[in-house]
Amino acid sequence: MKQGLCSKFLFIIAIMVFTFGCSGGTKERITGKWQPAGQCEYIEYFKDGSVVVFSNGESEKGKWSVLDDGRIKFEASDNGKPVVYTYKVAFNEKDEMTTTGEGNQTTKFTRVKTSK
Repeated sequence: MKQGLCSKFLFIIAIMVFTFGCSGGTKERITGKWQPAGQCEYIEYFKDGSVVVFSNGESEKGKWSVLDDGRIKFEASDNGKPVVYTYKVAFNEKDEMTTTGEGNQTTKFTRVKTSK
């Protein structure tokens, strides 16, 4: 009986990991406008995989996707040169997102509320 209960528990844990760790969840949660803490610039992720970064009164378009391991791949250009970044994302219940890039550099973002 204990072995059956343990198997059910492990099955439930596996379902939870798949549900909350799958890329579909990340794609739904990241879609929208985000602002880095203490800054006036922002980045907006769209459902179609496009992204726009607004900084210093200018905007730069690019594209994004969720990789198989759950990281975000961000592709754009910087002064005409292609750039590609990959980073981990973590969300909390306060509409905040933390990204962790190469060298464990972290950036905290807050979702920008839009009026409808």
